Amino acid sequence: MIERDGQIMTYIEFCALLQGAEGFWFDRLVRYYLDTAQGLHPSRVTGAGRSMDALLVFLEKQIGGTSSLKAVLEAEK
Repeated sequence: MIERDGQIMTYIEFCALLQGAEGFWFDRLVRYYLDTAQGLHPSRVTGAGRSMDALLVFLEKQIGGTSSLKAVLEAEK
């Protein structure tokens, strides 16, 4: 992570941040990944996939590109 002054935090500083009040977001993120790995909350995963598809369409429109990214995504399935 980067501090306000643009410096990169040391590993120890980052760990201290995670253990403090500002690290609550990390606990939720880890819990989400662990739950997903255990097959819990499949609707969240489906919703996340739909959101990523929508973001992909939005980005393609913004750059004026074709559906190249969508084609790659479909080919990987």
